[in-house]
Amino acid sequence: MSLPRGTISLVREGKRESFNIKQGDVVRIRAGTTLYIINSDKNKKLRITKLLQPVSLPDEFQHIMAQLVRNHIILQGFQPRITFHCSEDKGRVQRVISQQNKGVIVKASEQQIRALGQREEVGMFPFPFGTSESKRVFNLLSRKPSISNRYGRLHEVDASEFPQLQDIDVAVSYSNITKLKSMQGPLFNSRSTKIAVVVNGEGYMEMACPTSLSSPLKRGMLFAVPTGHPTIIVTRNDQNLEIACFDINAENNWREALAGDKNTVNAMEKDAKELSFGIPAREVDEVFGKQNERFFFLGPRGGHAYA
Repeated sequence: MSLPRGTISLVREGKRESFNIKQGDVVRIRAGTTLYIINSDKNKKLRITKLLQPVSLPDEFQHIMAQLVRNHIILQGFQPRITFHCSEDKGRVQRVISQQNKGVIVKASEQQIRALGQREEVGMFPFPFGTSESKRVFNLLSRKPSISNRYGRLHEVDASEFPQLQDIDVAVSYSNITKLKSMQGPLFNSRSTKIAVVVNGEGYMEMACPTSLSSPLKRGMLFAVPTGHPTIIVTRNDQNLEIACFDINAENNWREALAGDKNTVNAMEKDAKELSFGIPAREVDEVFGKQNERFFFLGPRGGHAYA
């Protein structure tokens, strides 16, 4: 959840539950659940970053109900005699079908927003719904950052803190690189594939794969980092670079830093460094031990060419 505030309603098996969402919230919604989302702020756009995991065909996804509404086939997909059997009033059925033409995002009046924005439960969902809001929503930004220094902040959560992420094997993070020409990395994941969305700001990323790949970054862009690919992200201009990330295959994953405090090379023995790099360990230490920060650093100076 990026900006600003809203209300989400979930409907399943004839039961409905609503709760508020705000910036930094992480919510898990099970496949097949009907939902609608209300933007409570009439002056700001509601931005939500979603990770969709298809349950049938791994490479295909559709908003089934949205497709049915847009194409007028919630009821029209059946034979007329079946459709009209749902109601004795054939004219009313036809009228309901013909009005399904507004699409999936519609403008609501202030009165409708207030009515739909009220938190309400009709029936109760089994776990994970029907429980306290603290168990179904996790706010990344309400907790102390897992990593923080003068160049950036990292907020993250996995299944150990938010159990709803357990069976989908996903971790969620929000990275805020906070200064001009600051950078995140270089680092790589041992097991996870990272799906990242730029929420705000501008910059660029570089990835070793094994040759160097680079790309500019700006709000709304998405990029993926495969397992084991070292990556850096650098800010540009005078605004923070904020990125929301999903780590797929999060269980037993660890993050390997290639620079700064607790980086991989610094933990190697002297002889291992000399055998690996072919130079005295002292010179290796001068390079890899230069930075004493962790995860976020002062970035490179000068411009950048993309390849």
